[in-house]
Amino acid sequence: MEKINYFFRSSYTGLSKGIIESFLQNFQVPMHFIIYFKSNRNEQEFVDLFKKYNYTDYEFWINDGTSTKEWTWFVKFYLRHPFILFRPGEWRSVDIGLMYRLIHFHESNLIIHGEFVFNYAYALNYVKYKYGWVCWGYIPAAPLFNIPFLKSYIIDHYIKQSTKILCLSLADERIIKERFSVNSTIFCPYLESFKELDFPTRTKNTILIGNSLFYMDSYLDAAKRLGKFFSLDVTFLCAYGTKKHYEKNKSRLKQILSKSEVHFWEDTVTFSKYVERIRTFSVYICNAQRQTGIGACNVCIDNGVKLYLTGSNYEHYTKLGIKVYDFHEQLSEDNFFELSNEVAENNRMILRYIYGKEMFVKRYTDIMESFQN
Repeated sequence: MEKINYFFRSSYTGLSKGIIESFLQNFQVPMHFIIYFKSNRNEQEFVDLFKKYNYTDYEFWINDGTSTKEWTWFVKFYLRHPFILFRPGEWRSVDIGLMYRLIHFHESNLIIHGEFVFNYAYALNYVKYKYGWVCWGYIPAAPLFNIPFLKSYIIDHYIKQSTKILCLSLADERIIKERFSVNSTIFCPYLESFKELDFPTRTKNTILIGNSLFYMDSYLDAAKRLGKFFSLDVTFLCAYGTKKHYEKNKSRLKQILSKSEVHFWEDTVTFSKYVERIRTFSVYICNAQRQTGIGACNVCIDNGVKLYLTGSNYEHYTKLGIKVYDFHEQLSEDNFFELSNEVAENNRMILRYIYGKEMFVKRYTDIMESFQN
């Protein structure tokens, strides 16, 4: 089987390490891992991971200052393709080193794992090898004007030329397929790690609101909707995402829920500790419209926590046949915390089938085969 390159950014170290480990544990086929660093701050964590499995087929791309060679290439490239920049100052977000490497360092199959980044799309429009993209939730807008060299055209071309677009949710698969009129999308979730634990006996009704500070607006909206309930015990998951304006928003959340007990989960913990803490909650709320926090949702479902979701997440789990609740339409004091063991067991059964090892290996084996020339 022809080798596939798997590309990850170190800025998502917590996610990337677990995903890479699931491949190392379950596949014996040729795989090459590329980890891209803005700095080498997290390099040792990846070194230790590969050393654990005696795996040497990987490389680090460290961009600690674009080289003169890469700058010279970029100037020439920009003069030939000036539409890479669209407004004053946008060049600062152009990852020159990464673009150079994507175009010049590899001539074989590549699958990019992570959020959509325009630099990738622009660079990969100039390569001859097959490439794919694992969508982590952000989906660009549909092109308004499909005119060559415009930004919308470049994005449209990138998606349509992808050998496969791997979607972590059924909602994302539908949206990309409809928005860009493509048939290359496929629902292909990552492997989940399940602990053989019985559903906990909860002695207190507690609420967890997630998934990260990137969606602080959804936290504020959720707090306002819950404000009509008195004497709640609410925790906001604040260990991930940007801390910009955090203290101000923290005060606002406390003010909105002034009649409730409010906590903030601010520390990052190991997976075992994460599961242990999740099990203390009765309800999990994710009020973000886009797909996000699939991992958190799955841990909650596997541990009998009742989920209130919106948008893409709600659509995804509903289509899977997992019983979740619409945070906007099904919010009332009656039975707010109640989830029967029968429903919880059925949810867990479906979840473990969809996100288990057998389905993970089958899906990615099919993906790997689709990249063979």
